Amino acid sequence: MEVNVHGGKVKDRKGIIVALLIISIIVFLPTLFFTKSLSGNTVGGSSGQGNYTKNLKYELNADKTGYILTEFNGSTEEVVIPPTYKGLPVFKIGEGAFFDNDKITSVVIPDSVTSIGDRAFYGCNKLTDVTLGNGTDRIEFGAFYYCSSLTSITIPKSVTSVGGYAFYGSASLIINYKGSKDQWGSISKDYYWNVNMGNYTINYNYY
Repeated sequence: MEVNVHGGKVKDRKGIIVALLIISIIVFLPTLFFTKSLSGNTVGGSSGQGNYTKNLKYELNADKTGYILTEFNGSTEEVVIPPTYKGLPVFKIGEGAFFDNDKITSVVIPDSVTSIGDRAFYGCNKLTDVTLGNGTDRIEFGAFYYCSSLTSITIPKSVTSVGGYAFYGSASLIINYKGSKDQWGSISKDYYWNVNMGNYTINYNYY
């Protein structure tokens, strides 16, 4: 680039630099915005992104260290529960959280959850498949009471107790247990844990 100053031609080096800067901005600015957009799409329960189910309600526990899932008002059939909400772990499926839901067919529970509360899935008559996370410790009273279509549940070896009537009414249930037969035998089970379960099957060392 040249300009005429007082009749003489000189190279306008500043003009060249400015032009190059403008070209660089035009070329690279869209790329910067695109990269920023991608980095903002965080996958996780706390961000609302990813494949986790929406329309889940939570309640912060008393010591404010985690959340209890208390309710589901959606119409999704396949439920995937996030491990975190607002940056804190979802550690329990609360009492009656999915009570009498007639839409859900499958549920995947994350490793962060330690307890499936009393009657959490009571009367979910279309529920066929449940996968408990590897952190599950307790399956409480009537957790899957009268889930009449339930045919498969995967239970981790971390479980230490199963409450009464936990699977009441699941007449053809296959329990896929990740531990050994001896480990299953050591689980504390309520006397009525397997009432009205028909001919259920337990697969040990399931992976």
